[in-house]
Amino acid sequence: MTPEQSRQLDALESFVVNYQRAGKTRRQFWEEFTVTSGDLERLAFGDDTDGDLSNRYFEILDFAHEGYGGPPEQQDEILEG
Repeated sequence: MTPEQSRQLDALESFVVNYQRAGKTRRQFWEEFTVTSGDLERLAFGDDTDGDLSNRYFEILDFAHEGYGGPPEQQDEILEG
C-alpha cells in the first residue's frame, strides 16, 4: 500500500465516522462514499491487490454497511441525526 492509498483510506474512514446524516438518505451516503473512495474499490477487488489495502477497505466498507446498509426500499428514506 502506498502512502497516498493509506491517506485515501484514512479519509474514507473519517468520512464514514463523521458523516452528517440528518436529513439525508442512505442513497446520498453511498453516492458520497463512492466519490470519496475514488479508485479504492477497484484496487481492493483487483487481481493483484495489496492485501493490507484490501483488508482495510473491507473493514471500512463493513463499518459503513452497519450504519447505512439496508434493503433497496429503504435507500430513499430520510435518516435522522
